Amino acid sequence: MKKLALLACALLLLASCELPSPPAAPGEETLDVYFLDGVRFVSESRSVPGDTILKRVNALLDSMRTPIDASLQPLAPEDLSILRVIISFNTATVDFSPQYAQLSELERSSLCAAVSRTMFDFTDIDYVRFSCSSEFLQPISDRYYNPYTVMFDDSLIRFNAWDVLLYFPTEDRTGLAAVEMTVKTEERELSPEQLLAQLMRGSGSYLAPFRGAIQTYTLTMRDDLCTVDLTPSPVSGFPIGQPSDVYAIVNTLCSLGRIERVHLTIAGREPSNYGIPDCDGELRFRQDLLR
Repeated sequence: MKKLALLACALLLLASCELPSPPAAPGEETLDVYFLDGVRFVSESRSVPGDTILKRVNALLDSMRTPIDASLQPLAPEDLSILRVIISFNTATVDFSPQYAQLSELERSSLCAAVSRTMFDFTDIDYVRFSCSSEFLQPISDRYYNPYTVMFDDSLIRFNAWDVLLYFPTEDRTGLAAVEMTVKTEERELSPEQLLAQLMRGSGSYLAPFRGAIQTYTLTMRDDLCTVDLTPSPVSGFPIGQPSDVYAIVNTLCSLGRIERVHLTIAGREPSNYGIPDCDGELRFRQDLLR
């Protein structure tokens, strides 16, 4: 099925035509809105109004539901909407409502290709990617659309890159190992959330703090204080932690520069409640733990 979706998407991008449409009202801007005719994209000139990019992309979605030529296949389901559009540098991320997840792989690929083609006509962007309720779903989790192709290589996308130090617990969990990594993001600055997410994924032979038993976490900032609350995984439960697990998070966040203090809790409680000594309250970077 995935191969079929990729083949159909390629055909759609390469083979398209335009049907005659009713003339626009004087002074009214029109755009090419795409529908399916068999395996081809066919465009109709339509008005796509909106004073913000979110309103305009939702207006585009509405136009895609009702082709003037009744023989054409609409690409946007009636209950589908766009929750947000985020533009970072030359890339737009379009976030669909949960109904998007119910579409087949072929329907998703066709919809995304059609939306991106029209967006290039009214936005100053080079690439579009798509998500569903802020999550990237298959089969297009790593696809970037540009006006001519579907890209599976992000090397041409404009990223900012930071060389950072992540601190992982040593194998015996008595200290910390500093590992230099490069973190790429489309954002203008590296956030504490992005740095912590990278740490919690682990790196090769270096295991994440608490041996990866963290399901989720919340992070808040107030001046130079970062507050982190960890939620144990209901499947694996919470292992017996060590101070090195806590300080792996503390040292990593403090290495960001603008964070000087970290207050870490586990399910809203201080680490001492889980048998982890000397880690309650506000903590600072500890050089003596480095091995």
